[in-house]
Amino acid sequence: MHELILLLILCLFFSLSLRLRIKVLRQSSELSQTQASPVSTALTDLVSTAGGIYLSLILLVSFLKVDVPEKLTCLAVSVDPLALISLIITLIQPFVFSIFYKD
Repeated sequence: MHELILLLILCLFFSLSLRLRIKVLRQSSELSQTQASPVSTALTDLVSTAGGIYLSLILLVSFLKVDVPEKLTCLAVSVDPLALISLIITLIQPFVFSIFYKD
C-alpha cells in the first residue's frame, strides 16, 4: 500500500515538474520556422539536466572516494543511487526556480 502511494506521489511530482518546465519554455520561446513541441523540449531538458547532474555526482564521488551502494531497491525496482539523486534534483529544480524567479 505504501509503495502505491509513493508511486502516485512520484508520478504527480514528475507531472508538475514537466508542467513548470513547459510553462517556462512557452514564456521564453522564440519564434522560428520549425518548433519542437513544449513537451518534447521539456523532456529533453529534463533528461539532459539529470545526465549532467549524474556525471557531476559520479566525478564528485570518485574524487572524494566515497563508498556508495551499487543498487538501491525501491518499489521492487533496482536503481543506481546516484541516478536517483540526480533525477530527484532535476525534478525539484523548476520548483526552486519558480520560488526565486517569480514574475
